[in-house]
Amino acid sequence: MEKLIEALRKQARALIAAVRQGGPLLDAYLYQTHIRCGKSTCRCMSSDYRHRLWCLSYVTDHRSHTRTIPAGTVPEVRALCEQYRRLRTYRKRMLSLAEEVATAVDQHVEQHATEGWQRFEALKAPPSSRKTTRRKTVKGRARKP
Repeated sequence: MEKLIEALRKQARALIAAVRQGGPLLDAYLYQTHIRCGKSTCRCMSSDYRHRLWCLSYVTDHRSHTRTIPAGTVPEVRALCEQYRRLRTYRKRMLSLAEEVATAVDQHVEQHATEGWQRFEALKAPPSSRKTTRRKTVKGRARKP
């Protein structure tokens, strides 16, 4: 039990350190799409060619939004999105560690509760079948300590 708790403690410390290292986050999804621009003289209207466009999709106030972003900002935005995903992964791992600890504690409690019930049954047995110590009495009453 102690070894399990210590191993879980080490893992939790490592995860907390990783979370603390993080900087700004972006809870969004970055993707590239191909679209027609809509200009009648553009080649995308008369062929299979499509313009490449980077989009950022996110949710605020329970509504989904999509914004286009300049191609030059893609690496920085991608890093912000990946940092958020990393943090969510750490959070999931922390929750699974907490579940492991709870399971280990439950098993420990169950084992010791069984021992406690066995001890209780032994105490509950008739006095003749268990060893008891008699108190010294004075004229039929228990002596004060």
